[in-house]
Amino acid sequence: MNRAEIIMAIIGGLSLVTAWLTYLIKSLYKKGMSSQRMVDMESKICGYEVRKRECDAKFSEHGKQIAVSSEKLNYMSEWVTQLDNKIWTVLSKKKSPRELTAAGVDLLNISGGKECIDRNRDFFIHSIEEYSPKLPYDVERRSLDVVLANTNGDHFDDIKNFIYKSPEFIEFEGEEVRISIFSIGFVMSLYLRDLYLEKYPKLCE
Repeated sequence: MNRAEIIMAIIGGLSLVTAWLTYLIKSLYKKGMSSQRMVDMESKICGYEVRKRECDAKFSEHGKQIAVSSEKLNYMSEWVTQLDNKIWTVLSKKKSPRELTAAGVDLLNISGGKECIDRNRDFFIHSIEEYSPKLPYDVERRSLDVVLANTNGDHFDDIKNFIYKSPEFIEFEGEEVRISIFSIGFVMSLYLRDLYLEKYPKLCE
């Protein structure tokens, strides 16, 4: 083998080695990139899982708070309907169904309760609809729940001002009635009940 052939053989061998090293380096580089991407994906997935658990925990806590609030509201509804039965007999009468007396209508009007319901009629009606009441009795109870649940809203600002400026008791039909958010809420609920049943008369059939 002459010198030229030897040189050509060496060059060919170096070319093969160079090609092999280039392939190896590219393979390792790609493998490294894939590994890094995998690490990034696993990190993101882990982050999503952590956030999901945090959200689940928050929703669970909100669910508990809603359940407690609902229980308190139901208790308040029971308490209001039973509190000082004399007051409710002055403001309403059991006449299958219970209806407002002249005193109840007066309180509903002078307190701004009727105006509040009329002005926000769609809101209050929709709030009862969310309970899907099946019977007039359910409508009556849910009407009271809905009214009491919204006493902290802007809807009741005028009513609260009326309560603040009024004496503790006002005489109706020769009977003194305590002026409070509960007594006014009660007469409002009966008015709201009637509006709801007007919209869904089949409930009374």
